[in-house]
Amino acid sequence: MTPHRRQRRLAAQKGVARVGRTSTGPARQRGAATRAHPRQRLVVADVGATKCLFAVAEVVGRDVRLRNRRQIPTCEVPSPNALLAEALAGAAPAPTVASLAVPGPVVAGACRTTNLPWFLDANDLARRAGLDTVVLVNDLAAAGRGLPATPPDRLVVLHGEQVRADRTLALLGLGSGLGQAVVVPEGTGHRVLASEGGHADFAPQGALQRALAAELEATLGHVSVERVLSGPGLVRIYDFLVSSGMPAAPEVAAAAAHRRPELISELALARTQVTCEQALDIFVRILGAEAGNLALRALAHGGVVVMGGIAPRLLEKLADGGVVAAFLAKGRMRTLLERIPLAISTDADAPLRGAALLALEEGAFAGD
Repeated sequence: MTPHRRQRRLAAQKGVARVGRTSTGPARQRGAATRAHPRQRLVVADVGATKCLFAVAEVVGRDVRLRNRRQIPTCEVPSPNALLAEALAGAAPAPTVASLAVPGPVVAGACRTTNLPWFLDANDLARRAGLDTVVLVNDLAAAGRGLPATPPDRLVVLHGEQVRADRTLALLGLGSGLGQAVVVPEGTGHRVLASEGGHADFAPQGALQRALAAELEATLGHVSVERVLSGPGLVRIYDFLVSSGMPAAPEVAAAAAHRRPELISELALARTQVTCEQALDIFVRILGAEAGNLALRALAHGGVVVMGGIAPRLLEKLADGGVVAAFLAKGRMRTLLERIPLAISTDADAPLRGAALLALEEGAFAGD
């Protein structure tokens, strides 16, 4: 295998793609390259199905400072090329490197996003934007790489002791989809293992969840956990309850599709609509169960952290004990889970920090 092909394979295995300059190769050499360039500047973006975050990142060692942070609705971005143009807008002087955290698997420098009708190719994006290097990284991998620098006051611990970044961490990214990743300590830093675990099978608990799974299977075929544990998933749970005879909420029926998950949550938290309340009850118990599943699969002794835009809006509900009860309900493994923290991150900047660090660690500035 040629060195170039070996580098491409390594990048694909890590969930990161870079184009432009030649990679520096092993991790020690990448660390040396970072030390040789004490301050680097690049554009970073966190791309979601409903919103996109942009910033200019200035990196010194492992310290990332974000400037010109902006947010726009994804519906205002018609294409990946427009996304990169938006990210570069106002970043004067224009950086020569961009790192994009994208919602889907990155393979050989490209990503077909799961919940957006986009295909991103790092080579094409760099050429069209006139950049030296574009890095594509899975969004949860970016969030995981940025998590160790999350301030303690941005982590709401629901169960157990404090989250420990010196031990294995597991991440759930709860938004328009369901991302999963594992973060393991490595030397003086961390390695992120990207995953598409949100597309693994939904494991219903109890008669009501089994009936929900059966109804979804009849219409969707395969029922992944993302189909019920995401913004659209909350709507599917609500629709299932309505179809089972519970009263519909006129506000939800009249709302635009993108507003329905938030509206169901609002009505449930206000305790003004019984179907929304039950839908949210089911939703948080599925969340707790899946968090427990991931804790067992990863042996996440450092903790399981729920990230994304949904969980911070549900803190009142998540604190009522239901999610923790479902997290611990693993039979013979309950004692193990009692020692694993479960927390909610309110740090929206973690994916931006992580995208910047992953770009540097992949040698994006190696030719400078």
